[in-house]
Amino acid sequence: MSSAGNEIRIITTPLDPANWTLIHAPSDVVVGTVTCRNQQSVDVKIRSDSADPTTEDTIPAGFERTFRFSAPMPRAGLFYAKPASGTGPVVTVCNP
Repeated sequence: MSSAGNEIRIITTPLDPANWTLIHAPSDVVVGTVTCRNQQSVDVKIRSDSADPTTEDTIPAGFERTFRFSAPMPRAGLFYAKPASGTGPVVTVCNP
């Protein structure tokens, strides 16, 4: 049996189109990859700083974005997300 920090984790986070939602990795996942899946029918905007539009990128509807961490993942959160319209979740897959 593997330890909790070595298991793939799948987290579904509801999003609000009016506010930026901070996306976290589980506290026991230290390094590895994080894939953010946009399973909505609209684009999802992501930012590393919710107040700074110059850090914004887009995950198109039906696509995913993968982040790789070779140093400890940020405990304060990975990134912020907000749908272009409507509500719906973003799925984060953490693979140590």
